[in-house]
Amino acid sequence: MVKTNTLLKWKASLDNKSQILLSSWGGNSPCNWLGIACDHSKFISNIHLAHIGLKGALHTLNFSLLPNILTLDMSPNSLNGSIPPQIGMLSKLTHLDLSDNYLFEPIPSQITRAVNLRELTIQFANLTGTIPNYVGNLSFLSYLSLWNCTISSTIGNLGCLLFLFLFDNYLSGSIPNEVGKLHSLHTIQLLGNNLSGSIPSSIGNLVYFESILLFGNKLSGSIPFAIGNLTKLNKLSFNFIGQLPHNIFSNGKLTNSTASNNYFTGLVPKILKICSTLGRVGLEQNQLTGNIADGFGVYPNLDYKDLSENNFYGHLSLNWGKCYNLPSLKISNNNLSASIPVELSQATNLHALRLSSNHFTGGIQEDLGKLTYLFDLSLNNNNLSENVPIQITSLKNLETLELGANNFTGLIPNQLGNLVKLLHLNLSQSKFWESIPSEFAFNKATIEALRNINGLCGNVFGLKPCPKSSDKSQNHKTNKVILVVLPIGLGTLILALFAFGVSYYLCQIEAKKEFDNKHLIGVGGQGNVFKAELHTGQIVAMKKLHSIQNGEMPNIKALSREIQSLTKIRHRNIVKLFGFCSHSRFLFLVYEFLEKRSMGSMQLIKGVASALCYMHHDCSPPIVHRDILSKNILEELSFLILIQPIGPHSQSLLDKMLQVHSFSLLHQEYNDFIEHAYTMEVNEKCDVYSFGVLAIQTPFGEYHEDFITSLLTSSSNFIDSTLDIPSLMGKLDQRLPYPPNPIAKEIVLTVRIANACLIENPILALPWSKLPKNLQC
Repeated sequence: MVKTNTLLKWKASLDNKSQILLSSWGGNSPCNWLGIACDHSKFISNIHLAHIGLKGALHTLNFSLLPNILTLDMSPNSLNGSIPPQIGMLSKLTHLDLSDNYLFEPIPSQITRAVNLRELTIQFANLTGTIPNYVGNLSFLSYLSLWNCTISSTIGNLGCLLFLFLFDNYLSGSIPNEVGKLHSLHTIQLLGNNLSGSIPSSIGNLVYFESILLFGNKLSGSIPFAIGNLTKLNKLSFNFIGQLPHNIFSNGKLTNSTASNNYFTGLVPKILKICSTLGRVGLEQNQLTGNIADGFGVYPNLDYKDLSENNFYGHLSLNWGKCYNLPSLKISNNNLSASIPVELSQATNLHALRLSSNHFTGGIQEDLGKLTYLFDLSLNNNNLSENVPIQITSLKNLETLELGANNFTGLIPNQLGNLVKLLHLNLSQSKFWESIPSEFAFNKATIEALRNINGLCGNVFGLKPCPKSSDKSQNHKTNKVILVVLPIGLGTLILALFAFGVSYYLCQIEAKKEFDNKHLIGVGGQGNVFKAELHTGQIVAMKKLHSIQNGEMPNIKALSREIQSLTKIRHRNIVKLFGFCSHSRFLFLVYEFLEKRSMGSMQLIKGVASALCYMHHDCSPPIVHRDILSKNILEELSFLILIQPIGPHSQSLLDKMLQVHSFSLLHQEYNDFIEHAYTMEVNEKCDVYSFGVLAIQTPFGEYHEDFITSLLTSSSNFIDSTLDIPSLMGKLDQRLPYPPNPIAKEIVLTVRIANACLIENPILALPWSKLPKNLQC
């Protein structure tokens, strides 16, 4: 009865929705309740409430009254607060998983009293502090997975440990020698930390080692030769400086080797050529050298190979055609020469073939047309010549065709227009002659991709003018751009849609001299936004930019480089930018069209935080928004972006032309505080500060300068500070309904986070990586 009352009391402390989810919890027979299991004596032995959606405090559950629990799994939910010390009283506990919750306090030291613990998993829970030094007392622990914690050298006492996952922590310093004492260890993942120094040679003692993932750190020195003694090793991934040990592949069992983006130099180990078990090899972005024909063999299980951006030389081996399961072969940016072997067409499973920026000669083999799964064929920047074989046009799945900067001659095959999936075409800097085939000029042709080719003309930026036509029917003063000599109907505006990096696609949109105002969906200081339908039927949002002050249009090539990174951004809270259209007098920015929908203020804040975290930490180079105002956030929780990569003090072309404007205005703009964050140096700290303003502005509506000032002058820690909760709730926007308890707690947390963001010196502002999990990306 006591145990039943304990659970029912905890249920009553949860929010209403959680209590409904636990509606089966009632009466005196907990063994039949959802997530509860009992042993043969009817004692509660397992609590399994994973993926239920519970919200409430974990510490209100009195674990000391549940001494027979063997398994406790409450991941992932929305439990908050601290881990109660009473968990240490569960002497029979073997499995504990509290991952993906909102637990903010350090792990209590009492947890080490659960001496029978086999598995401890507390990932993505925002815990802080250090694992207690006496974690080594958990002598039966076989699985340890933690996040946002540091760990002591006593980990070496865990002699039964099989799996160690400490990725994306704040680990620093070197990998302790004590790791070599974990003789039973099978897998170690320390990726995404700040570890430095060298890999300890003691790691060679781990004879059962199968997988080691160390990338995303700052390790240096040489890789211990002893790694070659790990006969069971099959997965190896790290970021490193030095040379690849020659015995690293000697066990003959390695299936996955990732050593990309390092400073590895010298030759590839000779043993690699006969390591036929390899399934995935990533050695790109290093300084490896040697004859590529001698360094690699036949790999029947290979499903990925990237050797790009190295210094390999020689010819492409015929053996690559024997890798029948290989879907991706990337050897761009090396010094390979000779012709592309016809045998490569035997690798019929190829989806991506990237051989650009080498010294290949001869023509494209007609048999490459047999690679029907191919969606990416990149052969640009070589010395290829002759005609482009018509067989290439049989590759119906092609999305990218890069043939520019070669010595191709003859006609461009008309059949390229049949490649309906083609998104990126580059034929520039070649020796084609005659005119551009009309069959594909208005479908998937590009402007930049067709530069420096005879026959292309027009009054779009960067193209030579077309000869004036003597046909009077072509002399109507309609608002049009002629890209090629084709019949163009009256009142039709032909624009170059700049999209997908540096590719400029052609589209047609119906218009008179000006866009009809009935399609106007937004007005901004730098341009108006229209709803437009392309000739394909796709609906887009087009922002027609006003002319810049001096009346001159920007350099299109330079502007396209700025937009290139923006079109690659893919995030659920960022409106997709397709590119821009050029006209002799206007520029149009083209976005995905999204219908409006309502959302809560806390959803808005979380969405912005997630988008900014992505831009600052997942984009390369990082991207700074610089204009985070409430009016730039759409009601459908998508973040409209026109942003500048982190760089020098100079102003970008986009900055000179426009500022971001959304389609809906949620609140008033408060430039005084936004300006407070701006310094001469543009970096992500500006966004952090501006986000702090937004995080206060959104739930509190009418802006109270005194309230923000009090945060700016506060010296208390954003987690530990004591807030006057009733007073805080009294300042909420009166147009919004009073928040229920869970939302109120989120608002309190948001205010504390804003306190850390609103620092007078932006350099000291809170980085996104320090935000609690529920506001991170």
